[in-house]
Amino acid sequence: AAPPAGDSGAAAPEASWRGQVAQALVGLGWNPRQAESALDAVAVDLGEHPEVATALRAALRVLGR
Repeated sequence: AAPPAGDSGAAAPEASWRGQVAQALVGLGWNPRQAESALDAVAVDLGEHPEVATALRAALRVLGR
């Protein structure tokens, strides 16, 4: 998939999906540290530019353990 229009930084897509998923997890009741820990656990398996929904499902599986 192509990066969003106006995206000029290589780190921006990763920061974008991580930020969105972390914000969703915090909104669902986990604290920011738990959210970041779950993202760290799943990031390697997800690749560089995962879909936000896929990343969220993976993080929720980690947090549900």
